[in-house]
Amino acid sequence: MSCLVRAAFGAIILYDMISYMRPQDSGAELGQGPTRPVTVTLTEGTLTAVRQVAGPRGTSSLVEQALQRELRRRALQGLVDDYERQNGPISDDAVADQMARLAQVRREVRDGAA
Repeated sequence: MSCLVRAAFGAIILYDMISYMRPQDSGAELGQGPTRPVTVTLTEGTLTAVRQVAGPRGTSSLVEQALQRELRRRALQGLVDDYERQNGPISDDAVADQMARLAQVRREVRDGAA
């Protein structure tokens, strides 16, 4: 596997471990800073499901967490897209290898071996 593929998948592993990212237009890290009330329009079915999962007072927290995950996912997808534009598609075998590597790292962290 090339050094660049390792770097791209190193970014995936790093992404899995990071807990924040800094938006370009703000000095605040993702998930940090004061809260602000906003209006969000959801379908009735989605809102019902959110309330069932989050409880009567947890909707904002659940929405915050979901938005943070989506923003991180999009940032990572941008890195992968940039890599593939420059180097061509990442093979399924390379993805499988790196997923196995990530699983091993997670086991080592969980078991205290890392």
